[in-house]
Amino acid sequence: MIPRRIARRASYDVPRQFTEGVNSWIDDTGEVFVMLRYLASAGNKGFAFCHTHQEFKRLVENAPLGTDIEVFRDLQLPIRGRVDESFVKIALGTISEGQEYMIVAQERQPDSSLSIHGGMGDSHVDLCEELKALHGREVALGPCPPFNEPDHDGLVSASKGGIDGPR
Repeated sequence: MIPRRIARRASYDVPRQFTEGVNSWIDDTGEVFVMLRYLASAGNKGFAFCHTHQEFKRLVENAPLGTDIEVFRDLQLPIRGRVDESFVKIALGTISEGQEYMIVAQERQPDSSLSIHGGMGDSHVDLCEELKALHGREVALGPCPPFNEPDHDGLVSASKGGIDGPR
């Protein structure tokens, strides 16, 4: 029989194969993009760029039970820099009107691996509003990563605790 304390703790983990695979990607590429999709939270998401095993481990440990942890191997949100007039011009010239985009601030929440801001949209009006709100901050921007796809060579996911449900 497994002691209750150990059994409860194990139920909060993600598969070891998942974390080992992500750590391998970090070693290979130097960065992974992580999207957290929270259980029963009306589509609320968290975003992070992890550059070390420790950053990823901390992100997983701090994620609430039931969170879908989706990790992208390849470079995501390739338009990077400090938001100023020049950046806005580049953004509007790169992201087409009607194209779904994602923007994530590089600055992290205090004592966290999570970004202070992440958003998605599909219009230049929305993009300009977000860029205005992030003026002066370092951001990453690009086409919205295909987080609804099934896992493949460039995307792996796990649900913390193995819990499935609406995201």
